[in-house]
Amino acid sequence: MRALLLEADRHIQGMAGGSRYLLYSYLRATAAAVARADSFYVGFCRDDRTIVFPYNYDGREYDDPNVNPWRPGGLTEWIVANRRSYWSRHDGGALLHRGRAFGDSGRRSAEAIASPILARADGRGRPARVVGILSLLSYENGVYAEETVRFLECLAGSVATLLEREQEDRERRRGFGQPGDAAAAAVVAAAAATSPLLTTLSDAADSIGGRLSALRRQAEAVRAALALAAGEGDDLYAAADALCRECERAQTDTIDLLLRTMVRPQPNPLALLTAKEQEVAALIARGLSNRAIAERLFVSETTVKTHCSSIIRKLDAGGRSGVAQMVRPFLDADRRDVATFSPPSEEA
Repeated sequence: MRALLLEADRHIQGMAGGSRYLLYSYLRATAAAVARADSFYVGFCRDDRTIVFPYNYDGREYDDPNVNPWRPGGLTEWIVANRRSYWSRHDGGALLHRGRAFGDSGRRSAEAIASPILARADGRGRPARVVGILSLLSYENGVYAEETVRFLECLAGSVATLLEREQEDRERRRGFGQPGDAAAAAVVAAAAATSPLLTTLSDAADSIGGRLSALRRQAEAVRAALALAAGEGDDLYAAADALCRECERAQTDTIDLLLRTMVRPQPNPLALLTAKEQEVAALIARGLSNRAIAERLFVSETTVKTHCSSIIRKLDAGGRSGVAQMVRPFLDADRRDVATFSPPSEEA
């Protein structure tokens, strides 16, 4: 397994700047070489508490890329908060089955591993943060082991290194006066040319993604008809199958290209606060009430309310829940109550 990981890392690093579809397909094939991979997905977390899925595969079926909000108390939120892998065996699948279904929604995944793709700590007190997730799923229980978890974590680490290298390259090119997001800007311009209303990245992703999805489904219908008429060994069937794969590649690469511009490094909100406000914000993120915070810090509730108002104003957070969401990813792991795993309560 070690030799396979070394070879995988070498191959992944060699894919810098290349097709994301080929990268994700390689990750799926590599994971399937060591464990059952009935389903596999790659997701990337955005600062607005949504997760972009550029690549979803269920068996031999490719599912459309999409964007979904994090479910409160769900798997994405847990991984972002804890910055470590989830294995459904630890909680009987409670978090797993609160997530989004894809592929064959009539079948229920029995076991899953989800590993975070971590951006490195920046050396200024900000801990490593989750930028994405790799997940391996099976329709049978008992097919994964601790070694499988470690293997997927290593693949996620290789992807994180690749992303960091690409980001460094973009920053270096910007220093030469070359726009780092020229390709994404070109995609938006192409979409805007089709419709003047499509002037944002999200609009472009929806428009182009929808057109590519429709094209892929037409190609799949042609492929299915050729399979019945001529068989899978026919040259026309092979051409239709290649067209389907090219559509899949276009869908994944397009949404991932847009994602590179849509996802921005999130500044540390704690840097905007005084030392005392940072303490209060951290306790808000842990779910403490004003009274509990006052008792913890040996101050009056009135003082706590004053701090809360100042924090909400400085962070433009809208309220206490907004403060908690903004601050929680930046708290040191050893100071956070949420770092200890416990199965979530059911949603109302």
